[in-house]
Amino acid sequence: MSTGSDAQRHARAALTALPLDRARDADVVVRGPVTVWDTIAATHPDLDPDQLLAIHTSSGWRLICPGDDEWPTSLTPTGPAPLALWAHGAGHLAALTARAVAVTGNRSATPRD
Repeated sequence: MSTGSDAQRHARAALTALPLDRARDADVVVRGPVTVWDTIAATHPDLDPDQLLAIHTSSGWRLICPGDDEWPTSLTPTGPAPLALWAHGAGHLAALTARAVAVTGNRSATPRD
């Protein structure tokens, strides 16, 4: 179930299709996804949020946005969090990530002195 408007969901879908831009993502937190997308949509004429959502949905993907009941509680929309998450499968994302751990690393470890 979504708590956001269709316009917000469509804007977030479009923004997830663009290359990472931390300044733009921070702007979304301040001005909102619809305002940010409306500002840059003309520079991306081939990106249609309705079509993007339709294609992904028909392939079994769903867009999870901040405020949705599936949004993981460990992610805060005011902090460094993704604009939205694409999920595939039947599991409830918030429940699946409630006890999750992420391990990250780098192939070039810092040499020990």
